[in-house]
Amino acid sequence: MDGDTNNNQQGQAKPLPSNPVSPSTPEPKKSTNKGLIIGLIAGAVFLFIVVALLVGIFIVLSKPNKKDYATALDHHSKVSSELYNVNSKTSSLYYDISFSTENVMKNNADDIRDSSVKVKEEAKRLSETKAVKSDGKLNELYNKFDKKMVDYLAYVDKLVGSMVEVKGVYQSCKGVIGYSAVSPTVGDMKDCASKLGEADDKLSNEVVKNYASKAKLEVEAIAKLTDEIKSIKDPYGDSYEKYKTLRSQLRDHKSKLSDLSKDFRSDLERDLDDMNPKDESDAIRDALYEKVR
Repeated sequence: MDGDTNNNQQGQAKPLPSNPVSPSTPEPKKSTNKGLIIGLIAGAVFLFIVVALLVGIFIVLSKPNKKDYATALDHHSKVSSELYNVNSKTSSLYYDISFSTENVMKNNADDIRDSSVKVKEEAKRLSETKAVKSDGKLNELYNKFDKKMVDYLAYVDKLVGSMVEVKGVYQSCKGVIGYSAVSPTVGDMKDCASKLGEADDKLSNEVVKNYASKAKLEVEAIAKLTDEIKSIKDPYGDSYEKYKTLRSQLRDHKSKLSDLSKDFRSDLERDLDDMNPKDESDAIRDALYEKVR
């Protein structure tokens, strides 16, 4: 019995430990700090709002107001006034050549140069106004005006110098070019042609230079024909045909010289009108008026 009992006990399975040890497992990760993430997002949103507000305030403060536009309009009025002085006095230079004294001509030339300097000064002040710097449309209009203004004033400067030079030549051409109570002699004509030739290298304006060059040729032709006509002993005898032909040629050259003077005037007026930045200036004025209403 005892042996059977022992055998039965051995055949029975051994009981498992009441607290089995499980295999080693990793500890669970710590959960993300949701509060920190929410804080960071909130901070970023707040920062964005602050930046946006600052940008908005900057835009509002940098935007020109009516007072800024009125200031720009005041500067523009000064530019326009000086520009008008330059144009009107430059246009009168043609008449100064024929009818003014050299001193008057030089004084007028100095006035034109002074007004040109004032145009540049006032234009610079206009460009520095808040309205022109901050308003895109006005800035574009000003840039167009400025480019044409610079070219125009450079043209005027060359024209003034050339016209003053030609005025001195005209003193030697009284009666040859233009009206004179005393008929010029052949010597007067030759002296006039010589002075026109000497002035050629000193003339920087193309219209004036072209006129002087062509006038010189016509005056030389007139002097030559006048000399030939005077040398004819019997203009109404055997030499009549020659006399008549020379007289006809003389009239033609005098007519061409007169036409040159007319073309000279019209060419000057054309160039001044084409280069004058008045239209660009008026565009700025109109834009400013719209803003100050």
